[in-house]
Amino acid sequence: MLQLPWIVKVTHTFKKGNKVANGLASMAFSRLVGRCLFMQSPDEILQTLHDYSGVAWPHIV
Repeated sequence: MLQLPWIVKVTHTFKKGNKVANGLASMAFSRLVGRCLFMQSPDEILQTLHDYSGVAWPHIV
């Protein structure tokens, strides 16, 4: 596998640009359980999707 011609691209996304990942990371630090499997989307994530759907967050970089 090391001899294959790999092309790797790394990009940065601000946490405001990925509210779902940020919400899941926050939930991971607030729960006492070591691992958690969701059979459906948590209410906090559904609320985040509803609140921010169609909203753009411009940044000056």
